Amino acid sequence: MIVVNYHESAFPSASIDFQLTRTEAEEAAKDILTIQGYRPSTYRAVTTFGFDDQAKIYLERELGLETANRMMASEVTVWQWNTRFYRPQEQEEFFVAVSPDGRLVGFHHEIEETRPGPNLSEQEAREAAELFLRDTRSLVLTDYRLVESNTNVLDFRTDHTFTWEREDFKAKEATVRFMVTIQGDRVGGYFEYLKIPEAWKRDYVRIRSRNEATQAVAQIGWAAVIVVILILFIKAISQHLFLRSTWRFGTISGVIIGVTTIALSINLLPLSLTSYATTDSLQSFYIQLLLSAFISAGFILLFITMAGAVGSVSYRSILPDKIAPEWIFSKPVLRTKEYFMGSVIGYLIPPVMLGYITAFYLIGNEFGVWSPAAVDYTDMASTTMPWLFPLSIGLQASILEEFLFRLVAICFLKRFIKSNFIAVLIPAILWGFLHSNYPQQPFFIRGFELTLVGIMFGYVFLRFGIISTLIAHYAYDALLLSLFLFQSSRLYFQVSGVIVVGLLLIPLIPALIALFRRRLEHHPFMLNAAVAEQIDNQRPAEPPTVIEPPPSVESKPALAETPSVLSTRIISLIGLVVLLSVGAITLLPVERFLDFMEVRLDRQQAIDVADEYLTQRGVDTRSFITAATFRTAVSQSPLSNKYIREEAGLSKLNEIYQARLEPAFWRIRYFKSLEKEEYRLRVSHDGRVIEYDHRIAE
Repeated sequence: MIVVNYHESAFPSASIDFQLTRTEAEEAAKDILTIQGYRPSTYRAVTTFGFDDQAKIYLERELGLETANRMMASEVTVWQWNTRFYRPQEQEEFFVAVSPDGRLVGFHHEIEETRPGPNLSEQEAREAAELFLRDTRSLVLTDYRLVESNTNVLDFRTDHTFTWEREDFKAKEATVRFMVTIQGDRVGGYFEYLKIPEAWKRDYVRIRSRNEATQAVAQIGWAAVIVVILILFIKAISQHLFLRSTWRFGTISGVIIGVTTIALSINLLPLSLTSYATTDSLQSFYIQLLLSAFISAGFILLFITMAGAVGSVSYRSILPDKIAPEWIFSKPVLRTKEYFMGSVIGYLIPPVMLGYITAFYLIGNEFGVWSPAAVDYTDMASTTMPWLFPLSIGLQASILEEFLFRLVAICFLKRFIKSNFIAVLIPAILWGFLHSNYPQQPFFIRGFELTLVGIMFGYVFLRFGIISTLIAHYAYDALLLSLFLFQSSRLYFQVSGVIVVGLLLIPLIPALIALFRRRLEHHPFMLNAAVAEQIDNQRPAEPPTVIEPPPSVESKPALAETPSVLSTRIISLIGLVVLLSVGAITLLPVERFLDFMEVRLDRQQAIDVADEYLTQRGVDTRSFITAATFRTAVSQSPLSNKYIREEAGLSKLNEIYQARLEPAFWRIRYFKSLEKEEYRLRVSHDGRVIEYDHRIAE
C-alpha cells in the first residue's frame, strides 16, 4: 500500500511530453537539413534521447519540481532527440537536436579546417546569424541582446560565433542563451541552452565532492575485500580445499554474467554509433567494441569464478546447515525444502525493500533530503532486445555484490568475530557507501539508506543462505530497471518486463509442484557439512618424513648441475652483443628530438621565478596552493611533431623548436580550494615567464 499510494510522492518523475517518437524525430532532423540545402539521405543516421542534466538539476534544486517541469516543457531546452548524420571515414558530419515537440534546439556541421569559404566581416556574419534566428527559429531579436562574439580566422575562410541572451526571462539567476556559428557564409552551428551561474556550479561541485570522497573511502574497503579473496584463494589451493565441483558455482555464475555482458554489448551496437570516430573504418570500430566486450566478460568470468570458489570454502564452515554452493546449479536441489524456502524469502524481500525505500524518502523529504526527479525514458527502449538491459545489469549487480559482500565478506569476518551483528554491519556499510556517488543529498543519505538494506540482506544470508539474497537482489534491481518496459503501451515491452522480473520463478516451478504433491525433499548430502566432510576424506595425507643418508665421500655431483661449455659460450656471446648494442646507442652521434635543450631550472627555482613575477603585480602568493609540472614538446604537440618530422625531417623539427618554439617549460598553477580565481604561468626551461593567465569568476 505504501508503494502504491506514495511512490510518486517519494520519487517524482520529470514531466516530458513526447510528441515525436524516435523515428519521427529522425525524420524531423532530415527535414531540417534538407531546408538548409543538404542531402541527409546520403548519410547514415543514428538517433538517441538526451538531456541537459546540469540544467535539470539546477531548475529542480532552485525552483522546485513543479516550476522546473513547467519551464522545461516550454521555455528552457533540457530534453532533446539527438541525430547524428555521418559517413564512414569522412570528416564531414551533421548533428541535429530537436525538442520532444519537434523544435530545432541544436545543430552542428563538422567540416575540415581547410575547406575554403568566404571571409565575411563580423557585421556581415552577424546579419547572416540574425537571419537564421528570424527565419528558422522565429525569434524577435528585439527581445534579445548580444552578449558575446568571436572570430576565428582560418587559412581558407573566416568563422564567426555569436551568442544572444533572452532579456525577458530568468530562472532565478540563470538565463537562456542562443549561440550561432557562421562557417564562411553558411550556418555551421546553433545551440540554445540555460546559462547557469558559475557560483552555483562551483557550489554544486563542492557538494558533489563530498559524495565522491565518501565513495572513495568505501572503495578502500572494496579493495580490501579483493585482497582477502586473493589471499584465501592461494591458501585454499595450498590446503587442497577445492573439489572439482567447488568451481561449479562460481564458474556458472561467471559464465552467466559474461554471456549477458556480451549480449548487451551486441544489443547496444546501433546506439554506440554516436561515439564512432569517422577517421576509423566502421568494421574496425565494431571489432574493437566486441573485442572489448569479450575481454571484459573474460575478466569478469575469472574473478567471479575465483570469488565463488573462495566464498564456497568459507561458507561451508560458517553455515554448515545450508545447501552447499556445489549443489545450487543442479536439478535435484530444485525439489528441496531449503531451496524452496530460500526462493520464497528472496521474492518476498523486493516488495519490502520498495516499501522501505518509499517510506525512507517520503520521510526524508520532510527533513531536507533531496533526490533528482526520475526520467521515465531510456534509449534501451530503442534497441532490438530492450529486456537485455535490466536482465544483464540485474544479474551483474546481484552476483558480483552478493559474492563479495555476503558470501566472502560476512563468512570471512565470522571466522574472527563471534558477533553476527558486527560481521553483518561492516560489509553492509562498505556496500551501502560504495553507492555514495549517486546525486542524492545530503552526501551520506544514499549510503545510510543502503546500509540498512545491507544489514537486512546480511541477516537473511545467515538465516536462509546465499540463494535468498541472490534472488532478492536480482529481482529488486530487475524490477526497477524494467519500469520503462511496464510503462510502455506496447505489449512486447510489457511481456518483456514480466519475463525479466519473473525469470527466477522458472527454477521455482519444480519446487512448487513438489510442494503441492507434498514431496519436498531434504538431502543431508547436499548441505555444507556433508561437502566439508567429503573434502576432508579426499584431502591427501601428509607424506612420511624421510631422512636422507649423508652423501658418501666418493659421490660425484650430478652432471645436470654443471653448465656445459657450449651454454657458457652462448651466454657470453649474448652478453657481449648486449654490451656492444648499449654502447653503440649511447656513444654513437645520433641526432635525437630536443637533444639541444638544456634545462637550467629545477622545480623550486621555477616556482621562485613565478612567485617573483606575481609579487611584482601585487599578488600574495602565500595565500595560494601551488602546483608545478614539467612539460616538453614531446607530450605537448605529438601530432604536429609527427607531421613536421615526416614531411621535413628530424633536423628541421629540432631547428624549429630551437629558433621559434619553446621545447620545454614549467607549468605553475596558483589556486584556492573551491574558488574560481587562479593564476597559471609558464616558465621556460631557461627561466623566462612565457605565459600568464589570470582566471576570475564571471
